[in-house]
Amino acid sequence: KGAEGQKGYSVLLLQLCTIKKVPVHVRLAGAIQFKNFVKKYWPRDEEKDRIGEDDRNKIKQNVIGVMLSGEEKVRKQIAEAIHLICKDDFPKLWPNFLPDIVKRLNTTDPGVIVTILE
Repeated sequence: KGAEGQKGYSVLLLQLCTIKKVPVHVRLAGAIQFKNFVKKYWPRDEEKDRIGEDDRNKIKQNVIGVMLSGEEKVRKQIAEAIHLICKDDFPKLWPNFLPDIVKRLNTTDPGVIVTILE
């Protein structure tokens, strides 16, 4: 619980999901923790705001790529976190979300296309 209050915690959880040398069950646990952290703390609330603007921006810059690079179980957790972030931030606070998704659809990789459409 103490680590949750540290600056960069959510960003580190997201990065954990991308490290291929880390066993998949650990990456999945990181993805679940990231999703739960986003669910609890993403909505801006002065009393329990544990995600600084710098971390929020880093997450929004990287979370789609993390989702697309992960195994199916990891992808599903990250996709749910993206949904939660969009509920609060899209479109006003995340104007690049839709252009980023559209840009990533410009591929011949069917796995990427299916993941985005899910």
